[in-house]
Amino acid sequence: MKVDDRDELDAGYKSGELSKEQYDAALMEGEKILEDLCSDISQTDQWCANIRHIVEDRIADGELVRMCREVLAKRK
Repeated sequence: MKVDDRDELDAGYKSGELSKEQYDAALMEGEKILEDLCSDISQTDQWCANIRHIVEDRIADGELVRMCREVLAKRK
């Protein structure tokens, strides 16, 4: 498992940009996400498949699809 941006979180805390409470809350949130999404990979896979089907249905119904900011940022 690779945790992205942990170095940036640590730097933010060391620089004083984040308080101890914010830093600890971010670490706890990360652990919760890992626990929720990685403890049962087949369940997470099914959850992702369900989201994909919802999106595919919306596209099929003609709903406008917009790129998320992460996709747009990679295009720059």
